[in-house]
This record gives sequence, C-alpha cells and structure tokens, in this order.
Amino acid sequence: MSRKTIVIIGLILAAACAAVVIALGGTYTVRLDQSRYSGDIPADADDIAVEFESGGDVVELTDKRVGDGALLLTFRALKTGKAHVSVSRSGESQSYFQLYVSPPRVMTFESYFGMSTGCIAIPIAACVYLAVLLCFFIGRYREDRKKSLYRYKNVLDLGLIVFLAFLLVRQLITLYSYRGIDTTVNSLLSSGRVFSSLVLPFALVIFGMVALSNFSLMRREGRNWRNMLGIILGVGLCLLTVLPEALEFYLQWSPNAIVDVHNESGVWLYIERFLESFISGLVVYLECILLGTVVCAV
Repeated sequence: MSRKTIVIIGLILAAACAAVVIALGGTYTVRLDQSRYSGDIPADADDIAVEFESGGDVVELTDKRVGDGALLLTFRALKTGKAHVSVSRSGESQSYFQLYVSPPRVMTFESYFGMSTGCIAIPIAACVYLAVLLCFFIGRYREDRKKSLYRYKNVLDLGLIVFLAFLLVRQLITLYSYRGIDTTVNSLLSSGRVFSSLVLPFALVIFGMVALSNFSLMRREGRNWRNMLGIILGVGLCLLTVLPEALEFYLQWSPNAIVDVHNESGVWLYIERFLESFISGLVVYLECILLGTVVCAV
C-alpha cells in the first residue's frame, strides 16, 4: 500500500461522510427523555406545546410523538441560523434546547458541532482510516526492518504504531457514547494529552536511567550540553506534559487571564486549543521516538 493510496482512501472516506451528513442532515429528531424533560412523559403528544422563542423561520416542526418512554420531536431545516425551542405542558416549561443549521442546511442539536442525522458516519470513517494507517505502518516497518533494524524510520514507525493503536481503541470506545461531531473532535484533540499522561511514568523511568548515565558521563568528561542532553530532555518532557493542563487552567479559570477564551464567536478559544494540541503533539512525538527506541533496543 502506497502513500498515494492512503491519501485517496482518506479523501474517499471524507467525501462519503460529507455526502451522508448533507443528504440526511436536513432533518433531526430530538429525543426528550427523563434526563431532558422535567416532568412525566405524557401519553399523548398533543398535550405538548412546542414554541420557538427565536428562529421560527430557521426550522419547522414536522412531527411530534411519544415512543420508547420519550417525547420525539422531528424538525426540518429551512435556512441557516439558530433556533431556540421551548417545550411546555399546561403552560409550564418542561424543556428548552437549541438547534443550529449550517450553510449546507445540516441541522445540529445544542451546538454547531453537535448531533445530526447521519453524523455517526464520521467516527466510523475515522476508525476505518485509523485501521488503514495502522496496517500501512505495520507493513512498512516489517519491510524496512529487513534492510536494517536500527534506522530512525523504524524507530518512528514503531512509535506511530503504538500511538495509532491507542487512537483506534479510543475512537472505538467513543462510538458507544457518541454525542455528535464534538465527540470526535474533542477525542482526537485530547488523545495526545491522554496518551502523554499514560506514557509519562514509563518515560520518566527511561529518562531517569539516561540521567544517571549523564551524571556518570559528566564526572568523566566534564559538563557540556551534549553530556546533559538526557537530563534536558527528561525535564523538558515533564514540563511539556503539564504545560497544556496549566495553560487551560489559566485561560479558562483565572480572572487575570490576558485573553478571553469564553466567547464562542471569538478566535482565542481556537488559538488556545491549537496551542494545547501542538504542545501535546510534540510530547507524543518525543514519547513515540522513546517507545520505538526501547522496542528496537529490546
């Protein structure tokens, strides 16, 4: 399997996901069970009043019924925008939610990247593509190791195989608790932080052994940056691992934060996520190199 084939498979899966979401996303059925409906579920849906506090021209109610112990409300997208929907019974509000309609007239529930009809195709495609990538790197490693085991390419491939396997398992788990495109995006963005946290104890042991070797080397050959490289990498890895958490805590919760990341229409929230993901990616890269080196050494 070549790199060109990998790219083509990715493009085909992305196009298939987009086609499914666009074809089916024009309607959405909101399920209001006991967790989202304050009161007893009525036996007759006609007892329920559905009102639009805003965005009445964005979506329209096409069907309401009771089934499987929940109130089922089906809406159809009319144009791009946001609708605030209130569900009441006997004049008392029982539930409140928002519906968003994106430019292709894809309706999502509660957020721009929330649940939509057909969006389950996205995590399924992600799992398929991760499996394809995993098979590609395993095959490449098996071929390259025949030429020479101790190559940087082999070390990197081994680390990537471990990380891709972790990503695949994590995506398969999210299928059971899928809550929209947000679930896939957040899972992928947070995978680096989760992976680095899980591997950190193992990495610290390895870097601790390297640090002892560096101390012995410095006693014999003197102090210079080359002889301290293992210590520098160990300290840097620890700092980079906790840096995304510290950055998120400071920007999200500190009243003295230099920028406001709570405005959903602003750019600072996306800049914050990019920085956290970039730092986590750098840590994962270093840890993958470390894992690959250890496996090759064994």
